[in-house]
Amino acid sequence: MASTDRAWIVCVLLNCLLVGSLPAQQAKKKGPKKENTKGSGTVQDLGPGWVLVEDKDEKKFYIKAPQRIEDFSFVAKADSSWLRPGMIVSFTSRFKAVKKNGQVVKAVQPLRELLVMTPTKEKPIGAKPEKRLGGRDLFAPPTKGKKKKSAQLGPAYEVVGRLVKFRGGKMTLACGRYEVQADLLEGAKIAVKIADVRWVRQGDRVSFQGWYYPQQPDRIVAKTMTIQANEPLLGTRKSVSQKKRNVTKKKAARPAKKTTPKNQD
Repeated sequence: MASTDRAWIVCVLLNCLLVGSLPAQQAKKKGPKKENTKGSGTVQDLGPGWVLVEDKDEKKFYIKAPQRIEDFSFVAKADSSWLRPGMIVSFTSRFKAVKKNGQVVKAVQPLRELLVMTPTKEKPIGAKPEKRLGGRDLFAPPTKGKKKKSAQLGPAYEVVGRLVKFRGGKMTLACGRYEVQADLLEGAKIAVKIADVRWVRQGDRVSFQGWYYPQQPDRIVAKTMTIQANEPLLGTRKSVSQKKRNVTKKKAARPAKKTTPKNQD
């Protein structure tokens, strides 16, 4: 057999061996097979990055929370006493300038609705008008002239800002280079949609989509997850009426001062 024929046969055999080994190498790279899943249940416990959930069949499994904040949300209703400085809130209103430079503005009407949220790339801290202003600066002071008041105020803005101060129903927000003020009506509807598990409680409802390894069906990695609170979120601050009642109770509970009868001649 010629040397060229032998070399050709060796090349063919090497190619066969390499091609045969490729599927095995690819299988190693892929790793264990993943199974997709979705479901719902109630919160039993939670820790850093995971939630223990029990479904309707009383099966328990650990769910790892999604990594992206856009894929996780805690949804609830709240009382105004729950609001705290540092929270990110959003609302829509018309505004008037409080100072001449136009960088301090106030909502012209008290708010009936408020959303506590987590800012995202699609909805960052800032403000945007419902209609384009054609070059007018954001929250610019109303122009001088005999225009109607509604025209001077311009369109309504959707505001996303950090709550700086909240007392007696009066809010102050930091919104970029603007300071935004607004009054919150008593009994206003406060919705919560945040990527934060700090206020999750046992019994809250969970729905999720994710995957697991067949060897560990009770360990689920969530792609999306929503937790719905069963009860409204309440704060510890007392209302003005409660404080007045407490003061009245304290006064009533105090023993009356003893008076010594005057000596009669």
